[in-house]
Amino acid sequence: MAAPIDRNGLPLGKLVFEKSSFKNEKSKHEEFIEDHHFNYTISCILPNCKRIPDILQSSCVGEKVFLVQDLPLIEVISLDLIEAFIKRGKLRMLSHGGNIDADDCVAVLPTGHLILHLSKDTYQQLGLEGKPSQFPKRKKSKYIVDIDLTSPSFKPGKKGYNRVKWCFKDRLGLKFNFISTWTPSDDEICPSSMQKYFTMKGCKCKPVKIKCNMKKYNDVLVPDIDPSHVDFDNMDYNYTDVYEWLGGFSCGIDLLCNPDDYLSTYSFNGPTGPPATCSYVQYSGYFSCQTVQSIIKSIREHMDEWKLPWCSVTVQGFMDSPLSWKQREHGYLNNGDNLYTFIIFPDDTYWLYSAYGSYDLVS
Repeated sequence: MAAPIDRNGLPLGKLVFEKSSFKNEKSKHEEFIEDHHFNYTISCILPNCKRIPDILQSSCVGEKVFLVQDLPLIEVISLDLIEAFIKRGKLRMLSHGGNIDADDCVAVLPTGHLILHLSKDTYQQLGLEGKPSQFPKRKKSKYIVDIDLTSPSFKPGKKGYNRVKWCFKDRLGLKFNFISTWTPSDDEICPSSMQKYFTMKGCKCKPVKIKCNMKKYNDVLVPDIDPSHVDFDNMDYNYTDVYEWLGGFSCGIDLLCNPDDYLSTYSFNGPTGPPATCSYVQYSGYFSCQTVQSIIKSIREHMDEWKLPWCSVTVQGFMDSPLSWKQREHGYLNNGDNLYTFIIFPDDTYWLYSAYGSYDLVS
């Protein structure tokens, strides 16, 4: 199912909903998570839970993230980097501090592709072949250059490699700050090897501290959702009502439906359980897809132990990333939305919401 997100007459984003089971052989949840490369926040809502389990805390806070400062773009196409990190694991790098609608932005994907999202002036001065950005449609102000760093023909001495190297070095000496994560193919290799590599190259590379915001709310009227009895056509609520409740709770809105409350008289349209304690946690920084997979796996394995009727996991992408899912272009109009939410149930079924902004290619 898909529904437009109304923004009072502004160009619409899209909210896509689907439901399935983790046990379903045709479920594409793992592929879906792996395709969303640049994850800025991970948020969890745990109904009937008085504290955040330690296993969630350790998974997120232990993420190895590094900020590489003033890295010359020519270093990204270094054969040393390609052989040591791109071909021996999953390297994700995203330029940091720029605005996607006005500045030059760069991303390195775990597939080995280098994506340059450039202003018209930079694109023309650089001299590499690319294509106009899809956004904005009427004005060709940004351009995309896609370089496959793993191509057999992309190596020193070859025409394509020499051309890119010359453009990066002699035409424009572009430098960027990058936030980076690396997941080695070999579990015995430490992801922090990346920090040592860039330091040896003379670059300033420092760890990024993961921020954590935990809250506990009492007397919350939690939606009573039974995934085995869902028929939205014959119910008082639908999937957008549940999504709205999740958003309201995450923002700290009073959901007790007090008619005398001046700020909020919101109430969930469907059934709710008795007032209960509900915990919320948000981790901010930069997270690999493997961390998201690990969190969802941990929740599935411990739902009965934690006595959760359901649990939500929301992953928000970077607003100024040049891509959202896979290699689909992402832009910024009124916002840079690119996020998804899993609602996980004890029977291993799930609901999946994915929200796209106005400047997003959905498929």
